[in-house]
Amino acid sequence: MDAATEVESLRQELASLRQLTMTVMTSNGDMGVVVQFLKNSFAIPSYQALGEALIESLGQLGLKGAVTLETYTGRIFIGPEGSLDIEAASAIKADLLTGRIVERDGVLQINYDSASLRVTELPDNEERIGQLRDSLALLMEGAEARVKSLIMEEKAIEARQSKDEFFALMSNELRTPLNPIIGYATRLEKKLGSELDEQYRTVIRSIKSNGESLLRLVNHIIDLGKLEAGEIAVNRRPFNVSDAITYSIIKAEEFIDRDKTNIVKQVDPNLFFVADPPRIIDIIISLLAYSAQASDNHIITITASLEKTEDTDNLIVEVQDDSQAFSEAYKTKVFEQFANRENVDMYESNDLGIGLYLTKKLVELHGGNITLHNKMKKGNVFRMSLPSF
Repeated sequence: MDAATEVESLRQELASLRQLTMTVMTSNGDMGVVVQFLKNSFAIPSYQALGEALIESLGQLGLKGAVTLETYTGRIFIGPEGSLDIEAASAIKADLLTGRIVERDGVLQINYDSASLRVTELPDNEERIGQLRDSLALLMEGAEARVKSLIMEEKAIEARQSKDEFFALMSNELRTPLNPIIGYATRLEKKLGSELDEQYRTVIRSIKSNGESLLRLVNHIIDLGKLEAGEIAVNRRPFNVSDAITYSIIKAEEFIDRDKTNIVKQVDPNLFFVADPPRIIDIIISLLAYSAQASDNHIITITASLEKTEDTDNLIVEVQDDSQAFSEAYKTKVFEQFANRENVDMYESNDLGIGLYLTKKLVELHGGNITLHNKMKKGNVFRMSLPSF
């Protein structure tokens, strides 16, 4: 090979290396734009801002185009100057269902289920078009994911709003009229108790009992909504445990059969603890109610004591009934939300399992735990353990 031929060969090799270097640098630049968009996309707060970010990324790639996004409320079109005119929007819509990648007459459109991008001025270089096609596909995958997440966020907001409206309805339309119904039934029972026939006395008691049960259900549902929304806080202060249990027994006896249920309290009258007294009373009332429903001989024993450990003192409250021992399957399910009560070994309940689910959550808010286990001979024991703070 003569010198001139060798020089020409080296020149061609150098040109190829230069072209390869430029291709790599261009590809790396494209990928940098894509990575930056993907990195920022899930912090973009709205569909409009997402479309504008896509248009900006196109500009960084040296392209012009338009974007359409299928939002929760309808399709929007975004161009370099904001909203698209009817002709440009119609052009995008015409190719939405043509395929994933549509390329003709100097136009490239990439379609996903919720996001589409249309580039109207492509370069003449086929190799460069191929690079852009790959980069834009990655860009649109990120846009598609963000659109779907925005839709899910809007659905979640709508669901929360619907739930809030439902709880407001429960509070105003159900709880408000229940209070006077219970009050009237109570006054009738007290004022006319001795003068009423047993038949009418039973009816009044039934009105009062059913009203209190329904009110308890409504309150449980409302508290459950507040709990899931993080709106229930624990306000700890010292209180007399014996007094709280006495009050809980009085309230529980309002909706259990007092003639057939005997609640025995075994608590030191000088036992004090630091917790949220109203919530502790709610918990104890719920446990007493469930034990009363389960009891065969209608004898319920409630005890409370302090259990000292190396780290802290725990308040232990146990509510024992004398019913048939529950199965292991039931004991694992009883604290679940909307527990299934159709199983033969599950006693009847009028609160769809919300009561014990909510009870468990209130105990956990105090940093404690609650379990249900069998007694040695007969019956079941709800055991609550609360740490001191």
